[in-house]
Amino acid sequence: NTPPPPKLQVREPILSPDVPPPPVTVNVEATKKEDRVEYSGPPVIVPGPPPPPAPPAPPRPSVITNPSWARQPRGEFPSRAQSRNIETGSATVNCGVNPNGSTTDCNIVSEDPAGAGFGQAALTAMRSARLQPRQVDGVAQGSRVQFTMRFRLE
Repeated sequence: NTPPPPKLQVREPILSPDVPPPPVTVNVEATKKEDRVEYSGPPVIVPGPPPPPAPPAPPRPSVITNPSWARQPRGEFPSRAQSRNIETGSATVNCGVNPNGSTTDCNIVSEDPAGAGFGQAALTAMRSARLQPRQVDGVAQGSRVQFTMRFRLE
C-alpha cells in the first residue's frame, strides 16, 4: 500500500493597492525682508554653451569631361577594297586614351564589308590621331573610346 501523493498547495499572492507614498513636507523659512540683499548693478549676461559645429558641406559632384578629338584620324582608303571595286566601307575600333591624349591598345570591333581592309586602315589612322583626354575635376585620366570610321573612295 502506497500513501497518496501530497496535495499541491498554492498560496494566494498578497496584493497591495497602488497607493502613492504620502507627500513629504519640508519646512523652509522665508528670508526676512531686512536680510534680503537687492542687486543694483547692470544686468550680467552669462554666455551659454557654444553652438554645435556646422555639419560638413555635402561633397560636390565631380565635373567630368569625356574625350574629344584634338586631331581626327584620316584613314587611307584600303587598296584591297579598291581592287574589289568597293567604294564605301566602315570600321569600328576601340582604343585606350592615355592622359596625354595619345591612343593605345586599339583593336578592331567590326568592319563592313568584312575582309576589305577597312579595319586595318582605321588602326593605321589611329596612330596619328590625338584626343583631349577624359578629365575628372580638371585632372586628365586614361579612358577607352569606341567609334566608327567611314571610308568613301574619292
